[in-house]
Amino acid sequence: MIKQNKRIPIALFLFLAFVLVYTRMDFLIHSELYAYGLQFNQKWFGTNQIIYFFMFQLAIVVCTYIAQNWKFLIFTEAFVLSATQDLIFFTWNSFNYPVGDWTWMPFYSWFGAWTTVHQLVFSISVLAITLTALRMAPQLYVLLKTPKK
Repeated sequence: MIKQNKRIPIALFLFLAFVLVYTRMDFLIHSELYAYGLQFNQKWFGTNQIIYFFMFQLAIVVCTYIAQNWKFLIFTEAFVLSATQDLIFFTWNSFNYPVGDWTWMPFYSWFGAWTTVHQLVFSISVLAITLTALRMAPQLYVLLKTPKK
């Protein structure tokens, strides 16, 4: 049995390990396999993205079960849904960030442009807002439970 005060650090370490493994697998697909003749195709890329998404969701569920903390669940979902793992992908692989638009991102099709700067600002903003909201959650709960006069 894991002690309560060790649950969140263990879950966070495990989640970061999942992120590093998944981004390394992504690097293998998008770097190494192109050297062996892999041609980009929206069909296999879409399937790959769906599998990637569900793998992250499985990692979040497992890590949240270990942490037994709803705030951990919300933070890890914000991390994945804001595509922060893409920044880790490029950081871990020699800081080789793409020049120009990130055309594979849904934000590109929504806004007509999406660059490394956009992604960096978006990820930092989402994670900062999430952490702020999670810190304020107990106060908001008390405020909402206070009877109105």
